[in-house]
Amino acid sequence: MLYEWHKEDEAHTAPQYIGRAVLQYLRLQNIEFATKSLDIFVQLLKQNESLPNQELSSSQSEMVVFPTFPLLNFLRLLVCSAQRQSYDLYSKLKSHYQTAIDESPNWNENMTKIAEIHFGQRPARQNNMLSDLLGMLAPPISKPTSTSVKQDDLD
Repeated sequence: MLYEWHKEDEAHTAPQYIGRAVLQYLRLQNIEFATKSLDIFVQLLKQNESLPNQELSSSQSEMVVFPTFPLLNFLRLLVCSAQRQSYDLYSKLKSHYQTAIDESPNWNENMTKIAEIHFGQRPARQNNMLSDLLGMLAPPISKPTSTSVKQDDLD
């Protein structure tokens, strides 16, 4: 279905369509579905469109690289880093593709969540000067303890 929607749009939008599925599956910790949806989309793209591509293979995996779609290549490598639980690979990928990621709506937010889920990386805490100042000046507010009130006390 994503491929069908992509066909109705401009060719360069392919990574945006499959990215919706892959990033959400990774957020749901479903690497199998992320891989499968990406595989199907890439096969359809390869069969039905005359795009330059190159097949790479090793003893562990196979990959189709599209020079004109860096984000599509990024998605494949992202799935690989999640499978291997390699934060080092993830951070290198994110750094290398950061410009393209920044141009894609919601991808940075998804990447932050994926880093937290798959690699245990907490998002950086944003500084809030007012909150920090109030925290230093006033002790934390504790919940009042509940006291039981008897009916006689109310009369």
